[in-house]
Amino acid sequence: MCQLSPISMCIFQTAALSLPDCLAEWENSFNISIAGNMLALRILQMDAFGNNISHSTGVFDQTANYITKVIDALRSEEIRVKTTQEENLAAGYHYIKLVPETTGQYLLFVGDGKRTLRSSPFPFTVIPGRK
Repeated sequence: MCQLSPISMCIFQTAALSLPDCLAEWENSFNISIAGNMLALRILQMDAFGNNISHSTGVFDQTANYITKVIDALRSEEIRVKTTQEENLAAGYHYIKLVPETTGQYLLFVGDGKRTLRSSPFPFTVIPGRK
């Protein structure tokens, strides 16, 4: 239910998910991973008007299917990285989780085949594990 007051507003319907307007950041603001460990990109799903698309705002009726590509930043070659995706529908977040196995510097491209997320590609570094 929406309560109106002079300092609040209610959004009854959002526009379609807009990839260029979504906000993304590395979880915990950390883009360095030890080889074999998980690294997660958190995406706050938004519409073109800046509205969060989530259950908490009552306007989540869309699912995202992000296409990812990882490029070795030094060789400009695509590499295979184990990648999974999951959603936190209550908060409106979509997570892309990577488990890179090889050390190096990489770029994660995220989009839908036509458009990309704002700030894509996302740089990350993989360092050797301890022995």
